[in-house]
Amino acid sequence: HRVATGAFDKTVRLWNVTTGEQLCELSVHNACVNTIAFDSLGKRLYTGDGDGIIKELSCDVKHRRRQSQHGSIELAKVKDVSLRLLRSGAELAGEPIAHMKVHPQGRKLIVLTKRSRLCALDLKLFAVSHNYPGVLCGVHPLKLEISPCGIYILCGSEDGR
Repeated sequence: HRVATGAFDKTVRLWNVTTGEQLCELSVHNACVNTIAFDSLGKRLYTGDGDGIIKELSCDVKHRRRQSQHGSIELAKVKDVSLRLLRSGAELAGEPIAHMKVHPQGRKLIVLTKRSRLCALDLKLFAVSHNYPGVLCGVHPLKLEISPCGIYILCGSEDGR
């Protein structure tokens, strides 16, 4: 199991949950990393920063093969883990990203910005495909949630609505 963290030093890190060991790190942002979301398979990692830039990273895990005492080849417990930048989206530039979640169907990334924008980013085009009005987000650390069926998007608002 892995945990990803983003930090004020603009770096994304992957950690081993069991041992606490840092597996890898990648500095790909020019502003602090505010939010991170894994896809359902754990192979893609989406990061959003304080400049409104969203990055898609590949999270590659490679098992090392070793030969057992009996001559058969088996996968070792030691793994090579790496992060690689796949693409970057600047359509929300200037709108610091507050929170993101991958839609249950895996085709959209739902994004909340600190400029009161709640939108869906099409992951094939890596472009905003839909805006959801009515959210006020600028000061408080609001989060969003998506229902398991993917029909409902839940999000707080600073104006009490």
